[in-house]
Amino acid sequence: MKRIALSVALLLASVFSNLSGQSSPNYPPASQIKMTTYVLGIIRKGPNWGKGTEEDSKHIQEGHLENIRKMAAAGKLIVAGPLADDALRGIFIFGVSSIDEAKKLVGDDPAFKAGRLVVDYYQWYAAVGLKVDLQTVSQAAPASTSTSPQREQVVKLVSKIQRADYQGDRAALQRLSGELAPFLENAAGDKAFASRIRYWRGFARWRRAINGFNDNVDPKELKEDLKQAMDDFENAAQRDASFVDAKIAALSCANLLAFAVGEKDPVRVQELMDRGRQLKKDAEAAAPQNPRLLWVLGPTLWFTPAERGGG
Repeated sequence: MKRIALSVALLLASVFSNLSGQSSPNYPPASQIKMTTYVLGIIRKGPNWGKGTEEDSKHIQEGHLENIRKMAAAGKLIVAGPLADDALRGIFIFGVSSIDEAKKLVGDDPAFKAGRLVVDYYQWYAAVGLKVDLQTVSQAAPASTSTSPQREQVVKLVSKIQRADYQGDRAALQRLSGELAPFLENAAGDKAFASRIRYWRGFARWRRAINGFNDNVDPKELKEDLKQAMDDFENAAQRDASFVDAKIAALSCANLLAFAVGEKDPVRVQELMDRGRQLKKDAEAAAPQNPRLLWVLGPTLWFTPAERGGG
């Protein structure tokens, strides 16, 4: 973890040195900043949150996401996203100035009609130019209106995986990756949910390998972790073609397998390089400024010879 921490420290030092330089940004005069009135919606659990069958939850969630896409496509929904809070579920920022109009926009949303979710509305004054990313909306978490025991258990495991990664606990990452496996069978009928389970199972093995590089772990063990992680990431991307982060993580695994674990088979190295190029192309086309993509590409550029565009 020390090298990773040092890299982060150097990055932050670079950022702050740029901010503290003598040249300052050329902000536009206040008189040129156009302001407008939006409606802010704070989404929270409703009286019927968690009621009904898992099939009901899935059907309601599909309708909920469809209404979000509909409002966004019409230019009426400017921002949408979940909140990491037990009681509050997310926010909407509507591109309208009237609370009554905002209420009408969510009137047909099955999650609100069923009382699973409720919204508190506020008028909000801010700069013109906010916009929603429709691709992000299409990738919205599939479980925001569902509290099935299976989903709740997976969420808890993911939190444990994130903590184990932060702590550099390789043993816990291996164990937690295995604990996700039983959930895949039950999620077979829900591609989006199964895709996320695959992603986080792969994430645990991927980060276990990356932490292992810092601890001088046997390259064979690192190679096995990366192979399993890449399989899970590619499976996640196959189940949900819009899941860019899965492709980015698979790209990282391909690069590490090709160059960092002592792969001696030139045919296999070429296969990994070809796969990595395709994953990079797909990710850059879908989300060129995704911070994980930039983080994954950084080491590749660093170690690529200068005559080949790196250095």
